[in-house]
Amino acid sequence: MVREVLASDPDDPHAVAVLALCVHRLGRYDELVAISERLIALDPDSFVGYAMLSSGLGNDRRFAEAVEPARTAVRLRPDDASVQAGLAEALAMTGQGAEAVRAAVEAVRLAPDDPGVMEIWGFVLAKTERWGEAVAPLAAAVGKDPLNAQHRFRLGCVLLRLGRYDEVREQWSAMLAAEPSERNVRWVHDELVTELVPAPLAGLFQQACLALHGEELDIPAVREYALGRLLEENPAAAHRVVERLTSPDALLLRALVRKHDGEHEEAAELLVRAHAEGCRSDALYQAAMVSCLRAGAFADGARLAEEAVGLFPDVPAYLWFHAKYLLALGEVEAARPLAARYARLEPGAEADELVAELG
Repeated sequence: MVREVLASDPDDPHAVAVLALCVHRLGRYDELVAISERLIALDPDSFVGYAMLSSGLGNDRRFAEAVEPARTAVRLRPDDASVQAGLAEALAMTGQGAEAVRAAVEAVRLAPDDPGVMEIWGFVLAKTERWGEAVAPLAAAVGKDPLNAQHRFRLGCVLLRLGRYDEVREQWSAMLAAEPSERNVRWVHDELVTELVPAPLAGLFQQACLALHGEELDIPAVREYALGRLLEENPAAAHRVVERLTSPDALLLRALVRKHDGEHEEAAELLVRAHAEGCRSDALYQAAMVSCLRAGAFADGARLAEEAVGLFPDVPAYLWFHAKYLLALGEVEAARPLAARYARLEPGAEADELVAELG
């Protein structure tokens, strides 16, 4: 119907406004920005145009650009709770916490029972790290509108920070059961990556990886995979999260961050400590082979390489590293059979070079 009206009168501001609202509800934010800009050009006093433009920019992660149209929408319609909430959200996303709280409080005053407003109030509290206070408004939003995926997702994010993992699983599993869209799965995947997948949520993360990437990760590999993703996408966040870990794999994960940073001496020390405390993961041995060699920790490297050869006989690289470590320690005769085995399993220039190096 809206398309038909626009076909007959493409400059009808009311029809363009309705189209913007429809596109917003469908989550087609790439279209929303262009439609909102068109609406503003047709009707510069349309608060809907500015509010929808802010929403479209925010959902496109153009947070700084989203603030000014949100302010304009509030100036045009200060008594609209959803408009105030939109400004609060835009301000919160750009770190303007105090002003975001004021806008959210005004939105709650205008519409204290609106689930969307409750969600934004909880979100703003969370963005200002008032995690405990954020639970009640977000839970109220879910109670009033249980099929809204964003309500459940944001409640789960707060519960995740509070360590209430069973409740996180409950909220996000319900969200995915109701709407297993790629967007919702990616929300879960990306948020769990930021916290390096707490062990009770590893199964949920496995499901998300399988749905998004077709990867079926073993549970022990889940956190190492998540750390790799976080180091690629947000190294500063990776540093923050590993330093506050108290889990049994904390030493290993810190070592992987140090290795990534090229701090091999510290990485080697952490890996040796993690091994002494019982860690036997493939990731530990892989990292130790490189960091111990770079740090000159040849004795530790040789010991770990010998162990890795026994634990992972199908990984020829461990033979190569074991031979290199023994060579560095002057144990040429002990290194020769390892180099020969490596050459049989992985014939090529690298094997030929190793054999020649041993004489």
